[in-house]
Amino acid sequence: MRLDVSPDGEIVFDMLGDLYCLPADALQSLHTQTQWQAYPISLGVPWDSDPHFSPDGRKLAFRSDAGLGVENIWTMPWRGCSAAALRSSDATNPLPLDPTLLEALDHEEEDTLRLLQGVKEDEAARTRRLLREGRASAHRVTNETYRWVSDARWHPDGDKVRVTDFLPSQSLRIGIQVVATKWYTSERSLGAGEAWMYEVPSSEKPVKVGDGMRVVGRSLPFGWSSEQYPEQQIGPEQFIWWGRDRLIYSKNVAEESDGAFEYSKDVYKGIYAIFSRNLTTGATEELVSASPGSASRPELAHDGRTLAFVRRVRDKEALVLKDLVSGTIRNIWYGLTYDATPIFAPMGTYPSFAFTPKDDGIVIWAAGSLWHVPLAVNADGERVRNGEVTKIHFKATIEKHIAETRL
Repeated sequence: MRLDVSPDGEIVFDMLGDLYCLPADALQSLHTQTQWQAYPISLGVPWDSDPHFSPDGRKLAFRSDAGLGVENIWTMPWRGCSAAALRSSDATNPLPLDPTLLEALDHEEEDTLRLLQGVKEDEAARTRRLLREGRASAHRVTNETYRWVSDARWHPDGDKVRVTDFLPSQSLRIGIQVVATKWYTSERSLGAGEAWMYEVPSSEKPVKVGDGMRVVGRSLPFGWSSEQYPEQQIGPEQFIWWGRDRLIYSKNVAEESDGAFEYSKDVYKGIYAIFSRNLTTGATEELVSASPGSASRPELAHDGRTLAFVRRVRDKEALVLKDLVSGTIRNIWYGLTYDATPIFAPMGTYPSFAFTPKDDGIVIWAAGSLWHVPLAVNADGERVRNGEVTKIHFKATIEKHIAETRL
């Protein structure tokens, strides 16, 4: 369950290829043991994941294989859980749905039957299907037909990004930008990540195949020539913004110098480390070393001071905080599920998590549930754990259509 928390406190997460939303009350009433209803906001055949809100909370980016069958970055406007809900889901307290969605739902059986009969979908039926799936207002940001793209993060300047301010060599580009991990394969199917920036279109317009801009590439092992660059099987991934011109990311440093990925590595010796890259100067800094227990899935508090990540500590998986001013590192919770750093993990070494709007907590997945880890600021200005970790109780109705399989 990869997730994000909106500026209003709503939680959007992925589950089994669809996106769901929990209302802000789920965070505001943690100790009531209330079981909240999670409302689906994307459904259908495409596999959707990696939801992330824009800084102002008015847009949602996500990964989907809709249309092309290859995972690309999409965005859609965000007007809140209630407005985005595709099903009322709760019989005792039904959520009013949009009339156009209700009309599309009334035609669902008819439209499905026509498809099963091999009748080509006309424009009216397509519009109704997109409404039922929650994609009527969605726009594709990337157009990858072979490489796949994951984990898009919005630039903090919103729609006022001037790319030339931190990448002078690039042509003038002003508008909304996201950074995402683009995955490259060599003779093996294992993907090596790179950071690519993409402009978010303001309306539905054609996106060029392979469009975008590489901002952090792979490193060549010692002795390799530039012609061997495509064969490097290790690269940076899991990018997040740190201010206007810096990126934080994690990378497999155990095998980068060899250029070849191997399975069953020793996590305790260290596999992943966390770095920052200044896009203006090109300077790279190691923020968290790989040893002991690796360090991956970085997430940054809204104040830009507290870095959260996951690592293995003896026989536990820990949620860890690093204060980027003092350098203090604290393990604040040992209740996480083991990360996937020893293996190839194109969906992420750990599901993305998020700080709450006021940075007074972290919402994270572990052991099949969502949890809230409370935080407070100590006398030194550092964020520390503040009380017991609380499970966020919710229920969701999973809707999957099973197709007939023919040999």
